[in-house]
Amino acid sequence: MGRDFRWLLASSWTSNIGDGVALAAAPLLIASMTSSPILVAAGAILQFLPWLLFGLHAGAIADRFDRRRLVMFANAARAVVLAALCIFLITGVANIWIVLAVAFLYGTAEVFVDTAGSTLLPMLVKPADLGIGNARLQAGYLVANQFAGPPLGAFLFAAGTAWPFLLEVVCVSSTTVRQRLVPAELQGRVASVNMVGVFGGMVVGQALGGVIAQVWGLTAPWWFAFVGAALTLLLVWKPISQIVSAKPIADTGPEDAEPASQSANEP
Repeated sequence: MGRDFRWLLASSWTSNIGDGVALAAAPLLIASMTSSPILVAAGAILQFLPWLLFGLHAGAIADRFDRRRLVMFANAARAVVLAALCIFLITGVANIWIVLAVAFLYGTAEVFVDTAGSTLLPMLVKPADLGIGNARLQAGYLVANQFAGPPLGAFLFAAGTAWPFLLEVVCVSSTTVRQRLVPAELQGRVASVNMVGVFGGMVVGQALGGVIAQVWGLTAPWWFAFVGAALTLLLVWKPISQIVSAKPIADTGPEDAEPASQSANEP
């Protein structure tokens, strides 16, 4: 599928390892500094809140500037923020407010990385290869971010509070994206709308989880999420079943539709 796609794939997998490490290490770090469920939830809220504040702006910026440079600059900003956190941790001056500020700054940079990065695949591969290209990117996300990264982050945190974030600095710093770019109008803005919806829900969920844990106990959010997921599944089961059973639409281009319209106008 080409060298450009391989660079994008390697960059995505490496970045997902760092993000997966942070999934476990960041809550552990906050929990080690405070016993307040609300402050623990605030760490996740502040990381995803930038999507609501800057998500749509990031999409517009991604459509107007060089996306390769935008991804590289935002990843460099993430590395600087994480390096500063490591220095604070090693010197022993880190506190809960510094960690929350780092979560917000890191999340802000991540908005631009994900918005611009999510539009790169269609620019690098042929339409026929989009399926397998997206499958490989998603496989890297699931394995590195969801499966391997969190256990690794917890293990490194047990060895030392700064170790998981040092590894994340290395991962983020090494995600230099090298590829040709063919700007496509509005792709950044379309991607940002989708991401704002996804992470907006996560912000609301994290806020509710912190309040529920504070009022009803630490296990209450799990039961709330279980019941909510079951109700949501019941509500969307019928529409999803209709989508799955729908017949594919024939692949016709504008040149195929033109003769039909002409014949319809003929007497």
